[in-house]
Amino acid sequence: MRRLFFAILCVVGLGVSTDASAQIDLGRALGTLLNEAATTQPTVDHYAALRENAPAKGKILGTWHYLSARVEYLGVNSLASMAIPQLESFVLAELKSKGIVEGCCSLTFNRNGVAVIGTLDQVHEGKYTYDPTTARIKASYDYDNHTYKVSGYIKPVSSRIAVLIDMKDVLREIVVLRPALAKDENFLMVKGVVDSFGDIYLSVLFNR
Repeated sequence: MRRLFFAILCVVGLGVSTDASAQIDLGRALGTLLNEAATTQPTVDHYAALRENAPAKGKILGTWHYLSARVEYLGVNSLASMAIPQLESFVLAELKSKGIVEGCCSLTFNRNGVAVIGTLDQVHEGKYTYDPTTARIKASYDYDNHTYKVSGYIKPVSSRIAVLIDMKDVLREIVVLRPALAKDENFLMVKGVVDSFGDIYLSVLFNR
């Protein structure tokens, strides 16, 4: 389970690639965007569609199998929109390199608030709460004397579901697993983008 959890969080830390050219390209692309101040946008409810389409709790119960992941931006800032493809290409490459591919794992939501993540050889239980009026989900589990906490939303995608995990939560918890990342230039660059724009999520797609 540690391998799976580490991989999912680690890859979106974006400071773990050993490919120097990839790091330089990402740093330059995001640095250019970050040097242009994020402009104030009109107040917009980015999450109305999530609320309106929130699945009933009964619809999410049961076992779901990992299909794919992407980086999703729910805001309206054009600079952030330009940064997302850079983040996403890096994330997907790292996911693949860590063996996080279609069919690698499953996620089960039980009625009693227990969530189970399973791989071919490991199973780990955590806790979750889900609000069907807002599509909001919060999850936590204990590992190695630390309680990992992430939050986000559940979005129906045809017969599938996407679990949108707040990138701020992901980056916060990845540092617990890898404290050295707190000084990594790529990690700090990505954290700067996420902190500046907000509304950036790791969107993980599951199928029955």
